[in-house]
Amino acid sequence: MRNKVLVFILIVFLASPVFLQAKLNKVEMMVYRVKPGVALIETFLNFKIQYEDNGAKRLEQNGFRFSGTGFFVNPEGYLITNGHVVEVEHKYLTNKEKLYQEVLSYFVVAKLKQAGTIVSMENVQKWIKEHKPQLVSLQIFPKVTLTNFEEYNYEIKKFSPPMTSGGKDIAVLKIERSNCPVLMLGDSSKVKLQQIVFPIGYPGLVDPYTFWVISKKSRLQPTISRGTITSLKYDYRNMNVFQTDAAITHGNSGGPAVDEDGKVIGIATFGAVDPIKGQIQGYNFLIPINTAKEFIRDAGIEYNIESDFTKVYNKLLDAVWNEKWFEAKNYVAVALSYMSNQPDLKKLQQLIYTKIEHMGALKRMWIRNKLLFILVLILIIAVIVILIIALKPESEKKVESVAGNEVKVEDVKVEDEGKTVLEEEDDKTMLEQEVVGIADIYVNGQLKTKCEIMDTGTIIGRDPAQSNCVIEETMVSKAHVKIVPKDDDFEVQDLNSTNGTYYNGEKIDRKVIKAGERIQLGKKGTVEIHIDKV
Repeated sequence: MRNKVLVFILIVFLASPVFLQAKLNKVEMMVYRVKPGVALIETFLNFKIQYEDNGAKRLEQNGFRFSGTGFFVNPEGYLITNGHVVEVEHKYLTNKEKLYQEVLSYFVVAKLKQAGTIVSMENVQKWIKEHKPQLVSLQIFPKVTLTNFEEYNYEIKKFSPPMTSGGKDIAVLKIERSNCPVLMLGDSSKVKLQQIVFPIGYPGLVDPYTFWVISKKSRLQPTISRGTITSLKYDYRNMNVFQTDAAITHGNSGGPAVDEDGKVIGIATFGAVDPIKGQIQGYNFLIPINTAKEFIRDAGIEYNIESDFTKVYNKLLDAVWNEKWFEAKNYVAVALSYMSNQPDLKKLQQLIYTKIEHMGALKRMWIRNKLLFILVLILIIAVIVILIIALKPESEKKVESVAGNEVKVEDVKVEDEGKTVLEEEDDKTMLEQEVVGIADIYVNGQLKTKCEIMDTGTIIGRDPAQSNCVIEETMVSKAHVKIVPKDDDFEVQDLNSTNGTYYNGEKIDRKVIKAGERIQLGKKGTVEIHIDKV
């Protein structure tokens, strides 16, 4: 009996979840590591054109949006993308007259199509002669948006035109931000046929601006496709290009294609197009990253340098995958100070807090002081053994001697149940919570940031370690208010804040409000939160 108990205790101890590790597979880990380093690149062009129509002058306003993908290669805000992604901005800076003529041509062609007239050079010239169109104004707005919704104007530091114009189709951009989440560049000379590749970017086909089924709140979640290198080819100038069967379309241009280690081996650039059917999937091409490296070096930019954010973020992921929750708690707070409101970081933070909250006393002791835990466990086992020996009837204390002093011990088999299904599913449910609302944060009347309201609730405050949504204002407490969905409405819960939470000028502790209504943090009303459903 004594031996059975001892073996049982040891096996349960060794099989305890304290020693088990919840690991994602290699690809899942890689995807989490690279996503923050990918950015959405947009250029907005607005123009006004005046023309004559039956003797009267008319003024029309219109615009274009050009979008693509880029990725950070240096912590000080340097990104790489395709030249054709930012070509309109480059023309605006270097050849405005050519850009003006292209805009006018587009306008005239659009007018011919609107009238049902055949588009031909003769009809274009005829329309221009009759209507005398003039470009009154043209404005351009270059923008880079990070995965945490931060927006910056970009500056073109080095530019090569598209391949169709004889260039390398690469551009180096700069934004005014430090500690950016950089990606590491691999060696494209080692790429082999049938090697797995993962293009990452913002395809226009699922852009909420053009595909209304997709919610705008998810527009900064990059798309990760998977394929293989199907051919090692050369372009018409005898320069290396990789052919891949991975899904790539408009909007992916300029995005990184990474290997299984998360290193960039190519840049998405163009695909095969049928005159009738349009782009044909399965025949897409990548610029080898070694070609881009030469371009980056010529621009005087260093690469493969980790930012402080990247170092902390990688440590955070390692701690989460290995269930080192207290280490992860410290890392996620630092990571959020570098990239506040980053969706993946907020999900990880909620997972970490939940894991710590539901952690048993023994597991807490093991994580915080392994030596003390082992000593306490040995002491408990010793006490149990002593009690078993002391309480056992004298007749049961006899043992059978075999081969001198050896004692025959009955084998005990105890099944290692490991983690329960509920524990394993918990990771998934925490990482896959639903967004049910959006909180727009206004400071002094200006929109400061947007926060997602999860189905489990969202805490808003000043401290990244205690809040899902961070507002760096002295008026706001470290953990000021919690917003929880309640049926079709939202319940606002003040978390004993210093300056209080107000609704229509009335201080509240807990109140249910409707979607579209607003609350104030502090009586002065310098910080307002507009709450709405998704």
